[in-house]
Amino acid sequence: MLIAIFAADENDTATLIPWGIRFAHANHGNLLVVCGKRSKGKQKWKDIRLPAEPDENPITRAIQDAIKTFPDDLIAPPEPASSTQPTAEQPESSADDMPHQVHIQIRELNAPFPERVFTDSMQNLDIGLLLVPAHEPSKSNRIEDNWEQHLMRHASCETMILRGRPPTGNQPLSILVVTTGDDETDIALIRSLQLAGRTPALVSILFVSRQSEHISDDINIETKVAERQFQRLLQNMKAETQNMQKTVVIDDNLSSAIEKHCRANPVDLVIIGTRNLKKIEKLLHATDAGKSSYALGAVREADPLVHRLWKNFRHWIRQRVPQLQRDGRIRLVEWLQSSSQFDFDFIALISLSTLIATLGLIRNSASVVIGAMLVAPLMTPLIGAGFALVQGNEKLIRNAAHSIGFGFALAYGLAIVTSWCVPEIIIQSEMLSRGAPDMLDLIVAFLSGIAAAYAMGRPNLISALPGVVIAAALVPPVATSGIALGLWVEGLIWFESASTVADRLDLAIGSMLLFLTNIVAITLGTAVVFWAVGIDSRVEAKPEDTRQRRIWPRYWFIGFVVLSLLLAGLMTWRNGIHRAHERQNHPDQPAEFEAESPRVESID
Repeated sequence: MLIAIFAADENDTATLIPWGIRFAHANHGNLLVVCGKRSKGKQKWKDIRLPAEPDENPITRAIQDAIKTFPDDLIAPPEPASSTQPTAEQPESSADDMPHQVHIQIRELNAPFPERVFTDSMQNLDIGLLLVPAHEPSKSNRIEDNWEQHLMRHASCETMILRGRPPTGNQPLSILVVTTGDDETDIALIRSLQLAGRTPALVSILFVSRQSEHISDDINIETKVAERQFQRLLQNMKAETQNMQKTVVIDDNLSSAIEKHCRANPVDLVIIGTRNLKKIEKLLHATDAGKSSYALGAVREADPLVHRLWKNFRHWIRQRVPQLQRDGRIRLVEWLQSSSQFDFDFIALISLSTLIATLGLIRNSASVVIGAMLVAPLMTPLIGAGFALVQGNEKLIRNAAHSIGFGFALAYGLAIVTSWCVPEIIIQSEMLSRGAPDMLDLIVAFLSGIAAAYAMGRPNLISALPGVVIAAALVPPVATSGIALGLWVEGLIWFESASTVADRLDLAIGSMLLFLTNIVAITLGTAVVFWAVGIDSRVEAKPEDTRQRRIWPRYWFIGFVVLSLLLAGLMTWRNGIHRAHERQNHPDQPAEFEAESPRVESID
């Protein structure tokens, strides 16, 4: 098993090296020390040789000082640096009874964000356990000031964040495992047994139950309830717990409960199994954390297989798709924010494009309808919505939704009014073609969103955007639906035939369905592209709120996928109803003419 340490300076290294050696020795593995250095330019890995004598490098000096506290036969002698990756297993030895020696390899990683590069490289390093130092919480919201949280959240392997150093030497430790019943206690027990030399008597378990969780005010009853909860928790664990001391306490303050227990029972290390960053921060950075005589760690299990496959897929995509650089992101965000506003320019363009499209549809002129597509400004806020969906930009998504909603309302109203102003409108092929959307329309809209987002992110491809706008065809379905609804109202007023009125309403509903399909599919397509070119959820809030900030874009994205599937099902069902109706009314007509011919006859 390969144990890895990610450190930023000699203080982190001095804190984590003793823990790394202990874990590596307990697992018969080796130790990899990664020193993350922030630097401009391309990422670069550099092997650092651990010299036999002290030198001026603070990292290697800190490692040498930590090695001196262990027996000489526990650490393998330094070897020349090589470009090969460290291995988890010990090299073969001729004597089976020789004590395990930990091989230490040091690598320096220079990159603008070394923690991100390191998490992406884990799949090639085959790391079993990652050790991260606990830093004081930063008051700034910059990602570079909270890199240990990034590793705790995104590292695919098992990860432990530690505060404090172990006692000198290699003797087994006295360890307290803390659990609240809703965390990953099993992995904490397993690691505790390893550090305790497989001696269960050196490991104790503290179950902390909150008083507010129970209805009864009787402390004895609450304790009995907590003990039963604790027993059910132990039954589901894999680690051997029979010879361990078990304690149940009722306390609303987790740090206070740990402190009280450790005063009465000497403990070298306190471990809690959890991936809740808010709980970890409160526990590691309590007010009396610096005065504690014990070390404290929080460990979480490795990501499930599905998460690891997803991370590998994301890494594979972003290695092959050209990523959008910082300057390009700034230019794109600035353009999307300014162009997604519902201002006078937007109102003028949506009004003109709607009038052009409405007249083109009435005249049954494809060229005029195409011209209206080029004038329509709806594509820009849709691209902005896709970008905001991936980035988690609430302001941009509100502006885009505002522009799309009011633009649609304005276009729909203009189309209805125009249908009332133009006499003797006949519904012809240009309108009918937009009244029966199917799966192909959904696919076309999705591909149009992909093409639009990719062209928007590449200045040299911006000339392709007008073609994408034509393919998307956002305004003509709105205009068709408005015309059909206006004619439907006229038919009701003038008591026209029921079949004609029904066909007009059906056309209005079908065109509206096409417009909604285009909106959802284009937004989803742009979101996929922006994710592929490197746009991630941004973090603006305090560290404890980052998980919420990162999750809501994911929910919105899943919602758009579900909505696309629902629209696809609705279109399939609606077209099936139409085909069945046409076969019933015209049993002798060829199938390829079923959809259009009867509708034209009923309108004429």
